[in-house]
Amino acid sequence: RCARQGYSASLSSPVRGTAGMAESAECSAPAKGAKRAPRQSTDRPTHFIGLKLKSEAAHKAVAELQAAMIAKHSFLERVIESHVKLHITLLVLPLGNEALIRKAKEAVQNCKSDVERVMAQLPADLQHAAPRLPMAGLDGFHPRVIYIDFDKEHTSYKLLSDLKDIVLSQLISAGVPVSSTKKFHPHCTLFKENRFRSRSSELKRAVYEEWADESLGEFWFDEIQLLEMGAPAGKFYKSLDSLALGSWPLSGDGGEGDV
Repeated sequence: RCARQGYSASLSSPVRGTAGMAESAECSAPAKGAKRAPRQSTDRPTHFIGLKLKSEAAHKAVAELQAAMIAKHSFLERVIESHVKLHITLLVLPLGNEALIRKAKEAVQNCKSDVERVMAQLPADLQHAAPRLPMAGLDGFHPRVIYIDFDKEHTSYKLLSDLKDIVLSQLISAGVPVSSTKKFHPHCTLFKENRFRSRSSELKRAVYEEWADESLGEFWFDEIQLLEMGAPAGKFYKSLDSLALGSWPLSGDGGEGDV
């Protein structure tokens, strides 16, 4: 019937009128018993702009902390976020096709001059090495997330906001969609409860209060990365592109190694 009436999935304009709409819906509907194709959402987050934790000492401290917390609260083992994946998210992106991914890559590279300008404005004593941000204990987005918080008075904390704004400006100019976000709150996730699971094991403050003021060293970073969501177990997220914040040795102060 659809072929006789000339209906096609490639029509460039919609059929007018309710009768036409019904015809179109009937023609596009799958045969009885056939499986429907999964619905694709152009708003579904697929990638993000992030900063990877580059300090081996901090990775070790976080791994030990997670082990201690699991020893006391065994249910945390099923909601742990591996320390290998530690990062700060600047922006979340719904990049539903290759064209948008290409635009996002170009936008990241177009940040170079603005990033150089911001980095040059840092105090002289902060320019000899990659930016460092003290990790200031634990907090939570109750009841689903326990995370590492940061020293909000530190110069590098404002740098995070500056970097986020630079990338956001370039993404908007390039026509790249950015997922709506709440107020920017830099953090590193330690434990995360899937929103679709039972909330019988809520990640309340009582779970992490003993470690709320734990010193975990410094989060240091040296590049902005365009990362793909869905990292394999035990591995960091796939990087599609990156922009260096400067040129520094691959090892940090005190013998910390790059990871």
